[in-house]
Amino acid sequence: MIHVSSSGRCMKSLLSFALFAVLGTVLASQALAVPYTIPDAELLNTDAFSREWGGGSLISRSALPGEGVSYVMLLGSTGDGKTAYGDDYRVAATANFDWDFGLGHFSSLAAYDSILLTVRYVSGPAGSNIDMHLFMNTGFTGESGFPSWDSRNNTFWGGAWSTIALGEMGMIQLDFDSAQPKPSELLDNPEPHTQAPDGFQSGDYVEINMRDRNEVSHFGFEVADFNLDLARGEQIIIELNVVPEPAGIAILLLGLTALVRRRH
Repeated sequence: MIHVSSSGRCMKSLLSFALFAVLGTVLASQALAVPYTIPDAELLNTDAFSREWGGGSLISRSALPGEGVSYVMLLGSTGDGKTAYGDDYRVAATANFDWDFGLGHFSSLAAYDSILLTVRYVSGPAGSNIDMHLFMNTGFTGESGFPSWDSRNNTFWGGAWSTIALGEMGMIQLDFDSAQPKPSELLDNPEPHTQAPDGFQSGDYVEINMRDRNEVSHFGFEVADFNLDLARGEQIIIELNVVPEPAGIAILLLGLTALVRRRH
């Protein structure tokens, strides 16, 4: 029997153990996929990780007991309320990216297969949902780029959107093997950056190559309200990097297992 204490660290250890056990069964002899998780220190970094677009605003952010970060925010005031938070070039040291020896930057996520963030929708109107996804930019456009000083190197990538109901926990993931690029930025990419596959159309998902996984210049998450059950400018509270309760672990593992089966 495994004893689970109430501490976030013990629960996170259990989640990691269970996750690797399930993925090991699914992947069998294949290499184990490892997601990058955004450190709490990065989510709390007010100088680097901040609101980037949309009409919303961040009222406050604070560390949760144990692990995790709480964001109290206002949605955008128009359209679907989209508001994005992220860290633009150069990504701060608190993101804990790997060192890319070819570039001389802490810019690499090549050791990972995705970015993963757990989210709990804590406070909002009764019966409401929010929509969230992760994004990043790859390809340096300055002196250290391939080729140097070429704006075409840059590509914006978005992950699949997830809907999270009030009071529930969800998982958002940007899968490096299947990410959605901004078409105009993908189609003009010079070598050695990710090339558009034959028959590429707007809305398609594409594998990000290893050169671009080493050149991460920008990343973050976006919040929206696609079914319009929240008022524009509505205040909500979300908790990021939260550790699920035991019952929630099984739900998250089922989602990850489905993703792995689809990819492999």
